[in-house]
Amino acid sequence: MQKYLSTRSLPAEVKVDKVDKEKHKILIVDDEDGNRDLLTRILRRRFDVRTAKSGPEALGLLRKDGFAAILSDQRMPGMTGTEFLAEARRLVPDTVRMIVTGYGADQDPLDAINVAHVTSFLTKPIVPEVLEHAISDAIEIFELGMRNQDLIRELEAKNRELAEAKHLLEMSLDERTRALLEANRRLEELALRDSLTGLYNHRFLHERLVEEIERLKRYGARLSLVICDIDLFRVYNEHHGHPAGDKLLVEVSRILAGATRASDVVARIRPTDMVARFGGEEYALIVPATPKAGAAVMCERIRGVLAAARLPGVEIMPGGKLTLSFGIAEAPTDASSSMKLIEAAESALLRAKKSGRNCVELY
Repeated sequence: MQKYLSTRSLPAEVKVDKVDKEKHKILIVDDEDGNRDLLTRILRRRFDVRTAKSGPEALGLLRKDGFAAILSDQRMPGMTGTEFLAEARRLVPDTVRMIVTGYGADQDPLDAINVAHVTSFLTKPIVPEVLEHAISDAIEIFELGMRNQDLIRELEAKNRELAEAKHLLEMSLDERTRALLEANRRLEELALRDSLTGLYNHRFLHERLVEEIERLKRYGARLSLVICDIDLFRVYNEHHGHPAGDKLLVEVSRILAGATRASDVVARIRPTDMVARFGGEEYALIVPATPKAGAAVMCERIRGVLAAARLPGVEIMPGGKLTLSFGIAEAPTDASSSMKLIEAAESALLRAKKSGRNCVELY
């Protein structure tokens, strides 16, 4: 059995502290008893550590309790760490995901980024100081996410207060009250938009998708959902830096949303279509009244526009150009709920990645 570290690096006896209410909960997932014990001994003085022997057992714990971070081994029987963390991402998206890989597993980090959206990787054997530092970074990411959610809730509360007072403002629409109403309208719009790209955000995508599927149930017809991902975006980020990567995300967003002079953009982006930032370098498109075959034609046109686009710095990418991979699912043929439709489109996207990228796959 491969150990994460030698037991000589730990004190002979570690006293178990009473769990502090303020300690963050960490979930360790590994099929080896010795590995779980050693990691627990390193972390339990600072964190509330829980363990699981497999991905399915860990998913059961995630359904019952909240965790700030998950540390999962990659090589486990039945369900790999990447497969487990991909399910955990859908179940508890705010929990920070980390993975442990062995040396020589070159494909593991790439799969974990594309499929599970992990934040960090650790390689065996793990050094205690490195592990504690990585967990501390994960906690900071988790706390930042929680603070952002608190700010969003505060904004929503303020919007409700403004809505309640709106009828009073409308009684006297002088210049000042009109300015206040316009400011409130902009706040409401910002709450639905991604701050970097200006596209609709992940939250609004879900709301719109639920509405569109309910409309299908009442009136029939079909709807396609496209999820696309910039191929090997980490290569661009590592070479040019994250600020340049953010600018590239904005340029790709403009192409997808039709905010460009490319000749065929108007023909493929309709007023009824909706483009959203799904997360990271992923985008989603809701294409109403369109079967998968029609959405695939649209995606092929997008690939053509990207291939011809003169985007800064893409010459360092494989093939000297920027490419996207696309996964498409159709409602109600492939799924009759928003979550199932998203899962189907993500499954098709994963197949596009495994097929060599820069292609369109149907569920």
